[in-house]
Amino acid sequence: MNHNVEKAIDFHAADGERCEMDPTTYHRTVVEIVILTEDEPWGGELCDLHSDITDGDCSGAMTIKSNEEVSPKRMAKLLKSQGSDPGFFGLNENGSPVDEDSPAGPC
Repeated sequence: MNHNVEKAIDFHAADGERCEMDPTTYHRTVVEIVILTEDEPWGGELCDLHSDITDGDCSGAMTIKSNEEVSPKRMAKLLKSQGSDPGFFGLNENGSPVDEDSPAGPC
């Protein structure tokens, strides 16, 4: 993975939340998918969506509505709001990187 350390330090200076030792950046992307069907509305699962559009009876289009870089602290909150654990991205509840030797992380 290619990390831009200079960008991470600038981000730290801007919001006071990023650890200068952690060059990881976090992103939130909002996607809109419009599905067109005959007779019945689409009610499938996300994992079936691609094949329903490419091989099935649905027409679909995807639009990226927004992309934003988010702070580690906000990412931890976003993960929790989706029912995920911040540890999914190696963060603790406060958005600090989790160090294997310390539950509070290195920052």
